[in-house]
Amino acid sequence: MLTVRKVTIVDWPHVKSVRLAALADSPHAFFETLEEAQAMSDDMWQDRVRQNAAGLLSTCSLVFDLDEVVGIAVSLIDHQNAIKAHLAAMWIAPKHRGSGIAGTLLESIVSWARNAGTKQLYARVATGNRLAHVFYSRAGFEDFGEKSPSTLSSEKEEIVMRLELDTMKQSERNKAIIRDFVDAINSQSWKKLRKLVARNFVRHSHAGGKPGVTSREDLIKFLCNELEVFPDAHEQLEDLIAEGNKVAARHRFEGTQTGSMGPFPASGKIMKAEYHR
Repeated sequence: MLTVRKVTIVDWPHVKSVRLAALADSPHAFFETLEEAQAMSDDMWQDRVRQNAAGLLSTCSLVFDLDEVVGIAVSLIDHQNAIKAHLAAMWIAPKHRGSGIAGTLLESIVSWARNAGTKQLYARVATGNRLAHVFYSRAGFEDFGEKSPSTLSSEKEEIVMRLELDTMKQSERNKAIIRDFVDAINSQSWKKLRKLVARNFVRHSHAGGKPGVTSREDLIKFLCNELEVFPDAHEQLEDLIAEGNKVAARHRFEGTQTGSMGPFPASGKIMKAEYHR
């Protein structure tokens, strides 16, 4: 069973072992090299963990598989701007990737950053690391519009991503995304929709006898087919409720059925429906 917890001072041997394993596995993902970490004395490791355990300016969380440490995450408060925190390191042993524990590990860091009074959490993702980019995007991070050289390799670039920790600000921004989503559908702006919707979008519905939509392109095809049935289709947002990175919406749909919909032939009548997302 995998568990996550914050470090204590006595965890320094665990931190040392998992950090060395992480640097050996992913040498370009951290601010130091394997050689630099191996050269650190035990006193230096203890001092580092002592600071992380105090949690004032930094933190460290570990993933345990029973007694074995198989993951680590470290975050630091920006020394020039106290409203910013940086995800300085995050690593899961290869055999445990895809288990879902990464989300729990990240939430441990987010919780600390909020409690520390920071407003933004920054992460750096190597250009081309699609899985990491998707992971952070699902957690609410957004591309900050910056690319910078990798911390250890000038030949590689990293994308800077940012998570707003101000819950109210984040909630309002996410509600705006839903409004833009509905507007893109009503205006049939598929280019705009592609910018808003993830490639692996899933629509959990079988309305009209249609199979589930399991990609962004499936969604656009579904909407185009819907317009063939209801050429004047229009969606209206009635209510939006948001908390953190989750949004619940109540929609009202209206359109004239001029084409067949599953087993239902064209009726020429106006169909009205209310549904939730």
